[in-house]
Amino acid sequence: MVHERENTGEVDVLTKGDNNPEDDRLLYAKGQLWLNRHHIMGRAVGFLPYVGWVTIIMTEKPIIKYILIGMIVTSALIIWKALICVTGSDSLVVVVLSESMEPGFQRGDILFLHMSKDPIRAGEIVVFNIDGRDIPIVHRVIM
Repeated sequence: MVHERENTGEVDVLTKGDNNPEDDRLLYAKGQLWLNRHHIMGRAVGFLPYVGWVTIIMTEKPIIKYILIGMIVTSALIIWKALICVTGSDSLVVVVLSESMEPGFQRGDILFLHMSKDPIRAGEIVVFNIDGRDIPIVHRVIM
């Protein structure tokens, strides 16, 4: 239900949970009958069904939290190793640390790497290390 104020043109709203028989006026501050725009945090535009149950279960059964964290860490490691096999590169991501590749890449940009058996050609961007330096260098091949 929407209520428009005559003088200001501002719109106030009344809310109700879909599964509730009554409107939400008992939830509002004492004496408040409508919600003003400044009360609204945002509009729902999408949802992931049942994802919230993870939070509820972790709160009610703490041991589940530790099992779930272990499963997430294990899954992340498996995915990481699988991506290393697929991309052929020991480093999957690299952060650009200098301005030497501007304007194409800014300092702080993240590059995703892939190593193939194809010959490296002029114009391609490569990431490399120099012996004795731990910092990867991002540059374009010119010859």
